Amino acid sequence: MKLVVGLGNPGSQYEGTRHNVGFDVVKRIAEKHQLGTATERFRGLCYDWEHLGHRVLLVCPLTFMNLSGVCVNEFVRFFKIDTNEVLVLCDDLDLPLGVTRLREKGTGGGQRGLADILTRMGTNEVSRLRLGIGRPQNEMDASSFVLQRFSDKELDVMQRTVEFAASAVELWIGKGSSVAMNLSNGRIVN
Repeated sequence: MKLVVGLGNPGSQYEGTRHNVGFDVVKRIAEKHQLGTATERFRGLCYDWEHLGHRVLLVCPLTFMNLSGVCVNEFVRFFKIDTNEVLVLCDDLDLPLGVTRLREKGTGGGQRGLADILTRMGTNEVSRLRLGIGRPQNEMDASSFVLQRFSDKELDVMQRTVEFAASAVELWIGKGSSVAMNLSNGRIVN
């Protein structure tokens, strides 16, 4: 079994914000594969998906970004999912808009939702696909910036990035981390 977790904040006020791109990827996969309506489980919205011979749980935690590990840890413990079968999808301020980066392990790198997951799971060896959202160009603080919606021009790039990330998730499921990293790390055309 595999667990794919898209990070974000629940509620309509957060839809379309930079911090919610992880949710956006999960929703795109669910739409693409016509998975229907998510069910609420372990403080998250969950799609149960059979893909390429694997049972995959696609999850959007409802615990808010900084407590994402609460939800994720419950799924991992209940279903006895190995940490190498978990993929976290999240925004990244340190990557330019439209750049994706898949890694098998590492720190939270300033992404508090990812950091909470790693802390609660007790390991840094969790795959993560980061989607670049860029940094604010002015004096805006990072917490305000991540809760901001994309401009029309940025939205076009982000929609293509989300589509690219959804394909990367499918590659990770079917071919594993190494192949997915080789084919998925890169820049989306601006």
